[in-house]
Amino acid sequence: MKAPPQLQSNASVHLDALRGAAALVVFLGHGRPLFLSSRMIARSTPPVGAAVSPIGTLPRTTLGHEAVVIFFVLSGYFVGGSVIRGVRRGTFAWTRYLLDRLSRLWVVLIPALLLGLALDRGGMHLWGALAGSLYTSPPGSLVFPGLAARLGPLTLLGNIFFLQFSGIEPFGTNVALWSLACEFWYYLFFPLMLTALLTTRSLTSRLTSVLLFALLLVVCGKGVAIYFPLWLAGCLVAVLPTKLPRWQQRPAVAILSVLLLATCACCLKFAVPSYVADLAIACIFSVLLWIILQNPRTTLSPIYAFLAKSMAKMSYTLYAVHVPLLVFFCALLSPVWHPQRLSTSLLKEVAAVYLVTFLVATLMYLLFERNTSVLRGWLRTTFEVPGTESSAVAPRAHLIR
Repeated sequence: MKAPPQLQSNASVHLDALRGAAALVVFLGHGRPLFLSSRMIARSTPPVGAAVSPIGTLPRTTLGHEAVVIFFVLSGYFVGGSVIRGVRRGTFAWTRYLLDRLSRLWVVLIPALLLGLALDRGGMHLWGALAGSLYTSPPGSLVFPGLAARLGPLTLLGNIFFLQFSGIEPFGTNVALWSLACEFWYYLFFPLMLTALLTTRSLTSRLTSVLLFALLLVVCGKGVAIYFPLWLAGCLVAVLPTKLPRWQQRPAVAILSVLLLATCACCLKFAVPSYVADLAIACIFSVLLWIILQNPRTTLSPIYAFLAKSMAKMSYTLYAVHVPLLVFFCALLSPVWHPQRLSTSLLKEVAAVYLVTFLVATLMYLLFERNTSVLRGWLRTTFEVPGTESSAVAPRAHLIR
């Protein structure tokens, strides 16, 4: 197998921009149904995997879900590409790999869950007895029935261990965490699948990998398995040769970008089957990603590069903490919940909520996610796990987000 192409300066900045933009789309999209009424044609989709618990449906009136599909492809490229390089070099080790992946996920996830617990408990204490408040789970809101039951210790542990598709409901109001469960299991699926396909491994090793892979599929269920091909699309990009002539690159990027936006618009406007739309977006974006990776080194605006890098760094934290914050602030402004028509005063309020939420997410990033490499180094030392070049992309490899 060919190793994934090394990111050039241009491509790296553009991928950072894509990560940040996708996180912002999810962030802004979850605020819209909380504050604003909409006449857009909605396409309903389960928020956390209908196979787990039919706790309601979330209207598809924003591009948030499409942004998650893009996250999956990017994650497959970065994390899957890292695994491929480690296997090719003979440096891949399960202990180091799992330590890197879990430390990356938990350094943000656990504080995010605790923050959500405090906000949801506080919101229920303040407004839980008020008829029509968000914390009574009014129809059409992001808060689904049974909120109090979803704040228990069993649900907390289930979310920490990514079991949202295995009989555990989402924790509190944080419906966005379903994609983290998917990504964790893909981190296990892919090395097992790769081991099973490698003819250099012993038959016993390959059969063991196949059995473990099948067992994990059964444990996780259909809700996780159906999105694995989207994640694998990013892995495919990581092994494709980069041979597109330079003169074709800019027109190709323009065409694919327009096609991607048009496809997303169709997903909003028409009742396109959810999975069909997801596959289409994943395929188009994968081709766009492949083209971006071939972008030659050129001079980029320092402001663009700074913003792209800054947003990419905190994209995971923003994704993990924003929903409980938005719900709490919405209840604070409108104790009796009802989406409103856009007006100047409402726009100011919503802008203020977005700003405060973003600032809290930034603080959470500074406290936790920024220290991922420190935590990882401490864990490697404590458990005597050596680091190698194969895990060099790990600090920026988780894209959820």
